[in-house]
Amino acid sequence: MGTTKDWVIQVEESRREEWIRERLSSPDLEEDSEEWQLLEKDYDEYQDFLSDMAMEEYETEKWLKQHPHTEIYKIAINLLEQIKEEGKQSTSEVFIKMKIAYIVTIMENCLSEMIKSVVLSHNRYVENAIRNINELKAKNISLSELINKESNANKY
Repeated sequence: MGTTKDWVIQVEESRREEWIRERLSSPDLEEDSEEWQLLEKDYDEYQDFLSDMAMEEYETEKWLKQHPHTEIYKIAINLLEQIKEEGKQSTSEVFIKMKIAYIVTIMENCLSEMIKSVVLSHNRYVENAIRNINELKAKNISLSELINKESNANKY
């Protein structure tokens, strides 16, 4: 295990040195020069930045997996933007009425999908829905369905 760690450190140090040497004003400068020290500091700051960006991206992906309703919202907004752009081309009354009906449908669908997403995102919401919604209270599930490892709540 120690040799792997040493190898990783060695690879990182060689990358660091290569990055610094590419940016030095003179290839003859050594590690104790002021320019080398400044570039070393820049490299460390750059690596910290990349690490922060990777962590932020990871946290964003994790949050989106836990909160897919925001992605549903983005999709609906994109559709509404497309309709808005298409609406600029035609001003007929029939087209405007059709556009309004389609917009309402998109909004209803978005709201419905977001509510499902929020409810299914946490067990407490699922349990609350099962206890308080008559259709779900009355639902009978066979034992074979219950054994299924996939989330049963998603089916209903």
